[in-house]
Amino acid sequence: VDFNYMSLTMWSDKSSFNAWRTGEAFKEAHGGGSLFGFVTMMVSSTMTLEGPPKPAFWNGLLPLAAPMAESDKPKVVDGWRQVHADGENLLPAECYVTCNRFLVAPGREAEFEERWASRDSKLTEVPGFKVGPPRSRPLPPPLSCERPRRPARGAFSPRRGRRCLLLRL
Repeated sequence: VDFNYMSLTMWSDKSSFNAWRTGEAFKEAHGGGSLFGFVTMMVSSTMTLEGPPKPAFWNGLLPLAAPMAESDKPKVVDGWRQVHADGENLLPAECYVTCNRFLVAPGREAEFEERWASRDSKLTEVPGFKVGPPRSRPLPPPLSCERPRRPARGAFSPRRGRRCLLLRL
């Protein structure tokens, strides 16, 4: 299935995700706290999505991030990132996401992670690179996904000219 929309979020740990999932921000993102808001969101989703959303959870491993100046970090007030939205103009793109998949043989996950941790990565030197922690599905198949985030598609220059690499250990 070729998905045309993905919503990606990163959390420090599962308890932080659970706190968000049961909090006001989640309610607001899913139609607000009223029955009318929820129904409106469901009708809108039915008209734009092909089937119900299918969440996929990954464990982040071995984080790699480019240094970020304090002045470049988004301003956060009361737990919400502050953005200027006028209701007419699109917000500027924040990142462009790429994904490399590695097929890891069962029982060789630790070897893969050790090899990954000891590699000499140049990702933080790639213009626009933000963060690229490998991900591991907690359920089969044993798959790791490196998801480098870059500020916008224009800053993306494919590393080594590849979109996808399958690596068997």
